[in-house]
Amino acid sequence: MIFSRTIVLESHKLENNLDMAELQRIFKVAKEVDSGTKTNEENEKLYFIRIFFISHSDEMFTVEFRSKTSDMKFIHSSVIYNMKNNKDITIYADGDKEMSKFVDLVKERVPVGTGLLPVGEADEGGGVVDKVHRAQMISLAIGVITSLILLVSYGLWLGRKYKIDRDERESYEAEKKLNAFLFKGQTKEEPAFKVYSDITQHIDNVVNGGKRSLILYGKPGASKTYLVRRSLHFSKLNPGKDYAMISGSAGDPRKSVNLIYETLWTYKDQLIVFDDFDSVLDNDEAINLLKAAMDSYPVRIVSMPTSGGFEEQKLPKRFVFSGNIIIITNKTEIAPALLSRATGVKIDFTSDEFKDHIKQLLKFINPQTDMAIKEEVFEYVAKQKNVNIDFRRFGAIIDVRVANPEKWKDLARGILASK
Repeated sequence: MIFSRTIVLESHKLENNLDMAELQRIFKVAKEVDSGTKTNEENEKLYFIRIFFISHSDEMFTVEFRSKTSDMKFIHSSVIYNMKNNKDITIYADGDKEMSKFVDLVKERVPVGTGLLPVGEADEGGGVVDKVHRAQMISLAIGVITSLILLVSYGLWLGRKYKIDRDERESYEAEKKLNAFLFKGQTKEEPAFKVYSDITQHIDNVVNGGKRSLILYGKPGASKTYLVRRSLHFSKLNPGKDYAMISGSAGDPRKSVNLIYETLWTYKDQLIVFDDFDSVLDNDEAINLLKAAMDSYPVRIVSMPTSGGFEEQKLPKRFVFSGNIIIITNKTEIAPALLSRATGVKIDFTSDEFKDHIKQLLKFINPQTDMAIKEEVFEYVAKQKNVNIDFRRFGAIIDVRVANPEKWKDLARGILASK
């Protein structure tokens, strides 16, 4: 590996993260001699890194890369020095160039063997030799610039990939800890959850691979997401490895379609849980994608939508999807085309039914709160008539009781009256 990490600025000192052993395999000597900042003729601050090289044919020169940014992603100019450290040639970009494109600029501006570089006073009989020497040096320097640009670009890519992988690992570990917190002290066959036995059976069928897809829909606050997380936890599935939970959808419908397509391809052989999936289910292209992924055919082929916007993502135009899908939405109506391809379970409890369920599951609601406080809140809520209550509202009232023990009932009335 050429780079250990991306180039960063530390106290105006650019770290040289090149694998010098690898460069010395290409060149006899490759050593950083300087790096930092400088000011050009236009009084612009430039970051630079300078490498000294000796080729296996004993050519000696340095190459200095200059950039307006400390990450060296875009190259402002490059300077090639001769062995006496006198400036030979400066190559400027017309506007900063990405490293991957800068080498083309070098080749255009400095054709090998054209004699564009100034030649000093030649010794007797040495003029032709001096020109050949400089032409060879330019050719070698261009090769070095090409190599360094590729190496720096690869290092930047590795740095971004490392950060993405690290952030994803951290989110998966956080999700495992969240599940462990939510279901602490529970067992899979917890008697209090028998009221949800039919719903959990449908969820378990998809989580364990018995069925391909499920749509849980209905008004918010019915613990749809909680029940799915519970099944994933007690089925011992690991986030990122066995399943992916994608929450919400983008406001722009086209971005939502892109998100669905990329998600289906990324986790094409895993269980995907689309949570809080509301507005996107009104988009025809999104529905067509989900129809293809949830179809009943032995082989399910998903094709890229025609709306475009996928070019920069470098995704395949079509692929085979072999995973399972659970959709969780607060919509109360689902497109028939989706319900014909997936098991649909509508959760629609009345306030009185919610009160009964809350009473049975009270010790598992807001598990960090003292049971006496939760019982006090439930006693108050149970006496209220013609109010809107669900698990989410009940949890919010508990939080209000903890935060404001004197006036919590006044605030609770507002929560119960909201639609």
